[in-house]
Amino acid sequence: MRVLVIDDQQYRQQNFGDIFARYYPDWEIHQAWNSEAALKAFQEHQFDLVFFDHDLGYGDNGSSIAYQVLDRPGKYKCPGKAIIHSANWNGAKNIAGWLKAGGVPHFAQDDTYLMRDMRDRPYFEQVLANIPKPKLPMSE
Repeated sequence: MRVLVIDDQQYRQQNFGDIFARYYPDWEIHQAWNSEAALKAFQEHQFDLVFFDHDLGYGDNGSSIAYQVLDRPGKYKCPGKAIIHSANWNGAKNIAGWLKAGGVPHFAQDDTYLMRDMRDRPYFEQVLANIPKPKLPMSE
């Protein structure tokens, strides 16, 4: 599984890295600290799973990343699934809105619970398998 973690916090990137190394050593992990790095990664790779943080420092945010990726499918590769792990719930709702509009299955979860759940690989893989595809508005 190819995974991208978008987060500007070093301790959180380290926590994700430790969990992936211990419980998911067969996964290919990429990290992005800001929108520039994330967008470059979306140009170069097709990700099965993306972890989105919203507040990336200095006015940078995950909503703009989700918008750009989903608005320009010829330029960026759309992720298979996404998990929003932001403490900014308004920002998380914005990311979720763009993911929903693009038909990307996703859910949001607080970091503490997410890190705990990820330590139980069979359970977390079941969570990933059951991320529902969003219902898109019917077109007229």
